[in-house]
Amino acid sequence: MRVDRFGYIAFIVGLFAAAGFGAGIIGWLVASWGEAALVGEATGSADQIGPAFVALLYLVLSATTLLTAPTLAVVFGLLFGSRLSDSMDGVVVGGVGAGVGTMLMALLANALFLLTQGSAASQAHSLLGVLWLIAVAAVVAGVLGAVAGAIGSELR
Repeated sequence: MRVDRFGYIAFIVGLFAAAGFGAGIIGWLVASWGEAALVGEATGSADQIGPAFVALLYLVLSATTLLTAPTLAVVFGLLFGSRLSDSMDGVVVGGVGAGVGTMLMALLANALFLLTQGSAASQAHSLLGVLWLIAVAAVVAGVLGAVAGAIGSELR
C-alpha cells in the first residue's frame, strides 16, 4: 500500500504553523497586557520602559518557540509514524514535517510578534538575527521527528 507522504507532512507542518500563529497571538496579548500593567505604573519615561519590556518578551517568545519544537517533533513523529507501516515512511514524514514545521512555526511566531509591536519593538533583536537559531532548531527537530516517526511506525 502506497502512503501519501505529502498529505501527512502537510498535516504536521500545518500543526506547527498553527502553534506558531498561536504563539505570536499570545505574545501580542501578553505584550499588550504587560505594557498596560507595567508601563502605566512605572515612574520615568514610558518610551524607555516599553521597548525594553517588548524586547525582553520577544526574546522569551523566541526561546520558548524554539524550545517547544523538539517536543512537538517527537509527539507528532510518534503520532503520525504510528499510522504508517513502513519505518522509512515514518522517517520521511516525521523528519520533513518536523523540520519544515519548526521553520514555519518559529518564523510565524517571531514575525507576527514583531509586526504587532510596531515601534515598541525598536530594541528587540531582528528576525534575521534569530534565523540561524531557527535553522538549528529545525535540524534538531527534523532529526527527532524522523527518529520518532520510525519508532512510531514500529509500534503499530
